[in-house]
Amino acid sequence: MRSFELLSLLTLVTLTVSGFPSTAVAAPVAELTDKELIVRNLTPGSTVALLAVAHEPAYYMMRLVSRRELLKDDDKDGVVRYVPDHGVAFRSLWIVVDVASGESTMATPAGYEAVEMYQRGAGRGNAVQSIVNTLDVGREVVEILLVRPGEGAWFVTARDRGFSDQDGQANGRIRLDPRKLRSPRGTYGDPPHAMRNGDVVAVVDPDLLEYWWATIGRGGN
Repeated sequence: MRSFELLSLLTLVTLTVSGFPSTAVAAPVAELTDKELIVRNLTPGSTVALLAVAHEPAYYMMRLVSRRELLKDDDKDGVVRYVPDHGVAFRSLWIVVDVASGESTMATPAGYEAVEMYQRGAGRGNAVQSIVNTLDVGREVVEILLVRPGEGAWFVTARDRGFSDQDGQANGRIRLDPRKLRSPRGTYGDPPHAMRNGDVVAVVDPDLLEYWWATIGRGGN
């Protein structure tokens, strides 16, 4: 898998991502069964930010389900469990971030391989790139999670020319307005006005189940 580094948030930079950096703090471990997500190796008492997208079978059609959750380790054992209403769909991906440490991981059901986001369609340039302290994404709709370790986690469903698209143009790309991010139930209050080094950002194309995620300013191995 390729490593990456985000060199600057003030200059247009191409990002190549698929690895996740190792640090002195161990990353969480996510496991999936047919019925639940289990996240271990957390900072005791921490909160997990979960961004998950699933294609669930529904009669003769497929139902797209996006989940944006904050899961608290109330008993401080370093483990949280999440049981979705209809179980764990085979075509699904689950990104989790320890809000205290910023360490992150992703899980998919056994036999299903997640695909890295790559450029396609009308959007010009790379699938994800940084420009002026925010993200520019070559998709018409994406789910986005931003975690600022030790401070909070915020989500948004971003659409080309939608309320969270800064450029306001129907151009097949989304220029994220970070101020439009929201924390479930207002847990962490107002979102950051701009990204900064150390922020963890995850992006998922819900239709194609493609993913991208990175820690801003941190080199990969």
